[in-house]
Amino acid sequence: MASKYQKPFTIPETYPAILKEFTREVLRAQPDNIYEFGAHYFAELLAKEQAKAAAGSREAGASSSSSQLAA
Repeated sequence: MASKYQKPFTIPETYPAILKEFTREVLRAQPDNIYEFGAHYFAELLAKEQAKAAAGSREAGASSSSSQLAA
């Protein structure tokens, strides 16, 4: 539980965006096991990226097939 007396955390500007997002989620969730939280966080992020890439390749394949049919 966050305390109103706790000093605010600042995230350095030099952190990559992915680490800034992870840090924000850690501070928001205050997990008991940061290692387990991190493993789940990055596994979900990877799954989302893979699904996005798969959807993009399916769309590219569909548009390629339809353009070949039109020719």
